[in-house]
Amino acid sequence: MGCEEEPLETTLVRLPDASLATDGGVLGIDARARAVSDAGLVSDDTDPDKTAPDKTDSGYGAADAGAPGVRDGAEGSTAPAMTMRELDALAGRVAAHRVPISRPERLKRTFAALGRLEKKRSKRTTNIVVLGDSHIAADYVTRTVRRRLQDRFGDAGRGFVAIDQRVHFGGRRLGRRGFSRARIVDRRGAGQPFGFAGMSITSLRRDAKAFYEIEPGDRLLWVYYEAHPRGPRVRVNLMSERLGRFSTRNRRSQTRRSRVAIPKNAQSDLSPSRPSTDRGQRDPRRLFDEALQVVAEGAGAKLYGLSFETGKPGVLLHSVGPVGADAKVYLTFDRRSLREHLKLVDPQLLVVWLGGNDALAVRQGRRSLATVKDQYRRMLQMFRSLLPNADCMLWAPMDAGERKSTASVDSTGSGSQRDDEIIVSKSKIVEVRDIVREVAEASGCAYWDTFQAMGGEGSFGRWFDEGIMNDDMVHPRELGGELLGHLAATALEDAMVR
Repeated sequence: MGCEEEPLETTLVRLPDASLATDGGVLGIDARARAVSDAGLVSDDTDPDKTAPDKTDSGYGAADAGAPGVRDGAEGSTAPAMTMRELDALAGRVAAHRVPISRPERLKRTFAALGRLEKKRSKRTTNIVVLGDSHIAADYVTRTVRRRLQDRFGDAGRGFVAIDQRVHFGGRRLGRRGFSRARIVDRRGAGQPFGFAGMSITSLRRDAKAFYEIEPGDRLLWVYYEAHPRGPRVRVNLMSERLGRFSTRNRRSQTRRSRVAIPKNAQSDLSPSRPSTDRGQRDPRRLFDEALQVVAEGAGAKLYGLSFETGKPGVLLHSVGPVGADAKVYLTFDRRSLREHLKLVDPQLLVVWLGGNDALAVRQGRRSLATVKDQYRRMLQMFRSLLPNADCMLWAPMDAGERKSTASVDSTGSGSQRDDEIIVSKSKIVEVRDIVREVAEASGCAYWDTFQAMGGEGSFGRWFDEGIMNDDMVHPRELGGELLGHLAATALEDAMVR
């Protein structure tokens, strides 16, 4: 129920909006993607001649017709990260600026933990969980924040990635066979257990396999799953070596995790650190044999995600973003599984970044602002009760744009003008931003105004003209995500010294 079987597929994506531009080849077919595609592996349970591959999403997929589901970019981009000076210059060109975090004293436990790491007084990890929507589905924004924090406080690893999030799109999944996928945004997803991942894959038979990329520095793997009375055993292999084996059977349903050590110098043959010439000379099918394999020994193994870690002190920033998610969606998560997953990760800080889809629902008449406020309030009450000892912070929705003719826009309106049209901010973004700020204050959470940091009303148009936002008028391109991450990381660092 609520699951769909999908062919073992590649990182290549057929975009639903043909107008979406790529960013520096991020969606191009590089050596890794070609190798996966050439392998041609499909599910044993699907006839490849009769079933068109699902290439419309990066893992989470689109939610419903009203939810934005278009994005570009990938964790696997080969473009070098911009320097802070270059990002500051870019911010100046689009009139973005530093916006301080409101109520930074509410982050004192997080800052204390980071301070101990910086002074080498702690050998523990500081866990930060960021829950959002499609803006972070491909790890945009959050990967920049992660990199900045880890450069300063220590690199504890990539952290949690949803089990079916594809390589090149913020995840590590290369392919799978014999598994079906379910998502919180599916028609029957509400109320199903997903941990906080928002998705799962379930084995349909014995020897179902999923393949994942290993990066240099990965030394420890946590596999998150749902234990239940009929759960089979699961193996984790790398090449011909068994790294671990655990049972997913339990007398009652419970979200659990199992630890697997990764050998030193292990990496998959699709790793970006391996020369592309070496990859191109190998049989593509063998590349899967040399990837990390998660193998179910029977039907019913339900997996939520993997956490790739270095085993060293530092920061782990775990981020998930179901496409189309809003406060209402998070209220439909199974409370028991959500609580157990959060308890296992034990974050010092929970960041919630939503709002764009809430504003969309209001614009479409599916929800009132009063309802949105009530849903935000109940969502924060839920998270505060599940994580009573964690700090919390809300980020405001980012700006989104729409094109209008100059004749239909008041001369005082703010936006980016092109010939006879102007890009203005979508309606209801500001109202939802205000709701987020009010709920953060009432719930005891810190608050960061993403909308204002971008430059406020009309900012999307300026970012779009700079070429760092997508034609869908909602999502950032790779460089736009990096700039947003830079602004967020700077706000965090500034707050630590206030």
